[in-house]
Amino acid sequence: MNIAVFSRSTTTHFLSGGMETQLKNLVEGLSENGHKVTVITTSYPAEGDIVKENKLENINGVEYFYIGNTTSGLLPLTIFEIPWKMIGYLDRGNKKEGEKNYFIESLKVFNELNGKNKFDVIISQSTGAQGVIENTDIPVVSILHGTISGEIKNRYKSCKTIKNWFRFLLIDLPKLEAELILSNRKFFEMNAAIVSVSNILASQFLEEYSGSQKEIIKNKLSVIYNGVDSEIFSPSDAKHKGFKLLYVGRIDYEKGVDLIIKAISELKLMNIDVTVDLIGGGIEEHSLKELAKSLNVYEKFNFLGQIKNDKLTKYYNGASLFVFPSRRLEGQPMTVAESFCCGLPVVATKSGGLSEIIEDSVNGVFVEAENYIDIADKIQALFVDKKRLEQMSKNARKSGLLNFSKVSMVKKYEKLLESVRIN
Repeated sequence: MNIAVFSRSTTTHFLSGGMETQLKNLVEGLSENGHKVTVITTSYPAEGDIVKENKLENINGVEYFYIGNTTSGLLPLTIFEIPWKMIGYLDRGNKKEGEKNYFIESLKVFNELNGKNKFDVIISQSTGAQGVIENTDIPVVSILHGTISGEIKNRYKSCKTIKNWFRFLLIDLPKLEAELILSNRKFFEMNAAIVSVSNILASQFLEEYSGSQKEIIKNKLSVIYNGVDSEIFSPSDAKHKGFKLLYVGRIDYEKGVDLIIKAISELKLMNIDVTVDLIGGGIEEHSLKELAKSLNVYEKFNFLGQIKNDKLTKYYNGASLFVFPSRRLEGQPMTVAESFCCGLPVVATKSGGLSEIIEDSVNGVFVEAENYIDIADKIQALFVDKKRLEQMSKNARKSGLLNFSKVSMVKKYEKLLESVRIN
């Protein structure tokens, strides 16, 4: 098959983002199986600037077409965001805004490429193919990593300051509601198929529809778990020293990093010698470092910043537990799949898809939301019971191979894509 993929971002834009990592694994897996894959994305990233020229790049057999002068890694500003951006209120990660609209430009690029070598099917990361779907008869398969209603809940829960509330009520909420009503529902109705990365996410997505519209969407919806390369993400024979925790993701409060810091403070009071590797970045990293200093546990943490996905295995293999007390309604985090494939049990909240993929006391343990003392207690119990931890590690690896391997994921997508393509 000749496959076009639309995604606002890739691992070139964000090194360790979950959606970006899933995209990399999927397109490289399809390419390895003999399919031609072209990813159409936003402009090539440049520190503090915009690359105005188009750029073509071949990475591991996959063609990437970066559309110049679009906002790198982000979708275009909406009418709800433009006025606030103009007055300097809206922060989009300090990125410079491109002069071109990704949706408009992606259609032009698609038509040019399709004219040279006709595509058989289109994959859309979320609504990435929004600019194309009404202008082609080629079937579109979209991948859901979250829902509008879930994002509203996540942003509501993250409101801690007057500025947060101001942005939520005047920018985020109107924008998200408008997207749901005016564009997203229509977009997904036009899809040939829709893939959710977890059953819970699929149920949440269906709740956004009603009546006959809900039945139409339900018949198009299936679940395929995100997969990782289980040969790269695999246990190491080397024994690691000490008892180390690992977190990989955005360094912010929404992901519960503050709860990890507070839990380590409790463990220190118990005389439990634990250290933590924190991998990722975020605008709240400085305040979280200050929190660790104020609790006298800063020396327990290694803030390692962004690390390329293919360099992460040694950190998984150097840890005893993966800790993920997220406040978000998660879909199916890639980091949990990577942990399992490395034989690393997960300590997590029952947030969204986490409650579906983790088996309590089998391949991980659940902790109460917002309860850092419970996190400390669950870690302490596994710290002292090494045999239980060892068995959970074996179970985690089995779970990874059975449910979250790249090979399994790619086979399921191949079957789906073949079923919708027009012969």
